[in-house]
Amino acid sequence: MADIDNLRPLFFQLPPFRPAIKGWNRLEGRPRQADFERSLRAEVRDPLWMLTRQWQFGEFIGEDAGSPVDARMLTHQTYLNRYAVKGGPAQPLPIDIPLETRVEREAWPDDLGSQVRTGRYFEKLLRKQGVFSTKNAHLTQYSIRADEPNTTYDKDTDQTREAVAGKIINGGLLVKAIRDGSYANWVDLTTPSTDYRTKQKDAANELMVWLGQFSSQPLSDADNAWAASNLEYQFACAADDDTNGSQVVLQAEQYENGQLDWYSFDVDIDNKLEAPEGSTIEPIKSLDECLSFIPAPVSFQGMPNPRFWQMESERIEFAQMDVNTTDVIKLIMTEFMLLYSNDWCVFPYERKIGSLCNIRGLVVTDVFGQRTNIRSAGSTIDHEWTRWSFFRQHAKADASVDLSLLLPALGKPAESQPVEKVNFIRDEMSNMVWAIESVIPSPLGRGVNGYESALAAQNATLPPPITLLPTAAKIRYILGTSVPYNWIPFIPVQVPNNNRDIQLQRARMPDSAALFKGEILDETAPYFIHEEEVPRSGKLITRTYQRTRTPAGNVALWVGRKVTVGRGEGSSGLGFDQLMDLEG
Repeated sequence: MADIDNLRPLFFQLPPFRPAIKGWNRLEGRPRQADFERSLRAEVRDPLWMLTRQWQFGEFIGEDAGSPVDARMLTHQTYLNRYAVKGGPAQPLPIDIPLETRVEREAWPDDLGSQVRTGRYFEKLLRKQGVFSTKNAHLTQYSIRADEPNTTYDKDTDQTREAVAGKIINGGLLVKAIRDGSYANWVDLTTPSTDYRTKQKDAANELMVWLGQFSSQPLSDADNAWAASNLEYQFACAADDDTNGSQVVLQAEQYENGQLDWYSFDVDIDNKLEAPEGSTIEPIKSLDECLSFIPAPVSFQGMPNPRFWQMESERIEFAQMDVNTTDVIKLIMTEFMLLYSNDWCVFPYERKIGSLCNIRGLVVTDVFGQRTNIRSAGSTIDHEWTRWSFFRQHAKADASVDLSLLLPALGKPAESQPVEKVNFIRDEMSNMVWAIESVIPSPLGRGVNGYESALAAQNATLPPPITLLPTAAKIRYILGTSVPYNWIPFIPVQVPNNNRDIQLQRARMPDSAALFKGEILDETAPYFIHEEEVPRSGKLITRTYQRTRTPAGNVALWVGRKVTVGRGEGSSGLGFDQLMDLEG
């Protein structure tokens, strides 16, 4: 009865079908001769050979299969309206920006580059408001210090700071003052003119609007999806169904590669994303559609042609694919393309982004007038051995999930050079993991070489070598060797209340100057990483500026992280209690 109830609206209950065909194109021939007799002959030099080949390919066997001429589909769509990070409370999920932007975005760094850029723009706003004469007062109150320490030892930073100190307003201090209200109080106390006070506050308001358009930043410190112990992003989305009050929760617990798609999510049928106490998140009205289509045969480059007198395109040759026995997906796709591609039809279905679609009924009518109800290939529960599907959401429990997810995800963003790069490697000789800061962010907001910065810090902070007393001994005792300053150690420690499992804890070398310089390792102490998160191949984490445009044409700019496979094991050369032979 359930199938009959689903199919009934396809023919009886709903209003006439809304066709999905947008228009018609008519093809007309342009013959050059009035006689078509020879063109219709399809002449061949050896007709017997051609008939034999047709017999070999089974073209003389009747299948009594009718071609589809009409498809009617009943769908039910819900829309993503909730978002939560790392098991926290739910918050509304507008689709004004891509989902990757919302997940990856970090607080914009308050470095020298941001201070200068924001300060220069505020000076333009003061000139626009006609109160540029107050710039000197702003310079006195919000100044860029010339003696600020440069921990990265970047020469460009020192030269830029020397050039802008005392000449450009410190945009970082100014924005903080605007947000906490101290700027308005300072303007009221230092500006006697009411007109000037109003114009300066208007310039401050315009500056905050510009910053909101300039970069996408998290709403609060809790709005951070980066799971530092797992070296990945963890978040969840949900869609409320206003028809029955149900909720579909989609968990993304291992997002790390910078590109979200339907396979990044698992359906969690046992939990719900609850809004904070005292607040509500309204569901988006669901949509029921009943559509009528004319199915069209599937076509793609290199597809075998069904007619004997047609030759395939030479651009793609699937029969020459280099496939190993372990390439199961490639083997399946190749078999489909070579043997069954002519048996498939396709019809387009336009949907809104951020939608979850459930196909409640699909009826196909062939040329003989026979109607066939098409059921989903994965309509059974997960533990059934007959369940199989290419494109479906995996469920955390034994359940049938027949949903199609269309995410508000990125296409191809513009990405900067790495602002920061950390390479996690295993060092079996020293029995620890090293986090190597190969690229670190400079105060100008760009990435600089971590090895060169570490060498400069080492030369600037190491004490002069100690003069050894003359001795007749030909050996020298070394208590311990050192490593470059950009090598941060992670030592194995036991998991609490567990005598077998270990985890990796961030440590430090005895030298006080050997501290991390980037944001990736800047976590509250003690900082632990799960031991299995750093395999033998290692992990490489990069931070970059990314930029794209939303469907509305607005610019989205943010700072995000991406995790890729590392470069294998390494050796730091760290050793203790060594005897070294002296030369001569």
